[in-house]
Amino acid sequence: MSSVFIFINSCFSQVNFSNCTPLHRATWSGKTLVVEYLLQSGASQSIKSCSGQTPLHLAAAHGNLEVAQTLLEFKAEVNCKDLNKWTPLHWAAFNNNQDLIDLLLNKCAALNERNSNGMSPLHLAVCAENENATEHLLGKGADVNARCENGQTALHLWAANGKKKKVSETAIMLLQYGADVHAPDWLGKTSLHLSAERGHVELIKLLLDNGSCIKCFTVPCTSLLILKHVLYCST
Repeated sequence: MSSVFIFINSCFSQVNFSNCTPLHRATWSGKTLVVEYLLQSGASQSIKSCSGQTPLHLAAAHGNLEVAQTLLEFKAEVNCKDLNKWTPLHWAAFNNNQDLIDLLLNKCAALNERNSNGMSPLHLAVCAENENATEHLLGKGADVNARCENGQTALHLWAANGKKKKVSETAIMLLQYGADVHAPDWLGKTSLHLSAERGHVELIKLLLDNGSCIKCFTVPCTSLLILKHVLYCST
């Protein structure tokens, strides 16, 4: 009997060229009943793909809420990390999936966990311009002034990557939740410097209205010269 069990267990652990098991594939495809059957039959959730992803990573990355619920019912590790140190919550935030964010946080997912670039789920939501996920994470207590590896906060990231034509709710939300307009990155640049470099006039005005200092400078202070030029051209 034990040999039969070992044989069945080894079948569930067989991997393809991406080091994915049948459980990985069923998760990726969103086949909840198959996932449940495999787990009931002893399939392991600890095996990782070549990119270091567990089935729960895949469920979060592909927005498969029911599959994620099933995996967690069978004790999936909620804060597991892939090769880039992304947790399932990073993937849910990046893909703007509020239901998955709630599910993972209810299972004690680490809200401010950092990936290999020092980015939290909030950073990724902001970079992906996911307003709903950004608001959801902030409402759950995400650290609005957390810094990634280059010293940038979520407000820096929005100033560097956000839409230039208008100020979105994302920038306003970050400021409402206490984003520090004076915070410099490791090069001494504030969000105002980055907005100036990218010609983001509306965000410049918003930052100035919220106390950002127009006299701030980096070394060398090229950003201040760009800021003056942008404001002059917009008048």
